[in-house]
Amino acid sequence: SHRRLAEQIVNAWSAPVEEGRPVIELLGPDAAGKAAVAALVCAELGVPLLRLDASVLPIDSEERKRLAMLWEREALLTGAILLVDCDDLDSGEHRRVASFLRRMRVPVVVGIAEPLAASRLISLRLDVAKPDAADARRLWEAELGPVWASLNGEVASVVSQFTLSLEGIRSAGAHVRREILTEESGAGDTLW
Repeated sequence: SHRRLAEQIVNAWSAPVEEGRPVIELLGPDAAGKAAVAALVCAELGVPLLRLDASVLPIDSEERKRLAMLWEREALLTGAILLVDCDDLDSGEHRRVASFLRRMRVPVVVGIAEPLAASRLISLRLDVAKPDAADARRLWEAELGPVWASLNGEVASVVSQFTLSLEGIRSAGAHVRREILTEESGAGDTLW
C-alpha cells in the first residue's frame, strides 16, 4: 500500500547515514500514485513537498550544479522534500537527472517509470502500484466526503470490480459529487 511505502521511506531517511540520504526512486506508471506516496512521506515528516519537472533541468552542467546547490539551501532552510517528476522524460535524459541527484545531500524523491541508470547514486527503489482495496476504499471515502454515507456500501462493489489509480478515483469522485449537486438521481446511480 502507499502508506507502507511511505513508512519505508521515512525509516530509510531516519537511519544514520554519513554520505547523505538515499535518493528514493518511486517506480511505475501511476504518476498520481507516486506523488501520493511522496505527499504521505512529507505529511509523516511534517515538511512541505515541492515538485520539479525533470524536463526543466538545465542541460549545462554548471547550471545544473547551481540549481542543485540552490535546492539544497532551500531544503535546509525549509525542510522541504523535492519530488523530481521524470515520468515524461526519455531514458536518454536520465544521465542529466542522475548528475543533478548525485550532488544532493538532502532528501529527494524521483517519480519515474523505470529505474534510473545511474552509477554512484545511492538510491532506494520502490515499485508503486495502484492503490490496494483498503487504500482505494479510504481514497474513495476521502474523495466523496459526506456523500460516502449515502452510498450504502456501493463503493465496496466498485472497489472490488475496478482497480483505479489515485487519479482515476479523484476524477470519479469529483464526477459523483458534481452530478449529485445537479441531478435528482441518487448517489449510487451516479457512482455506477
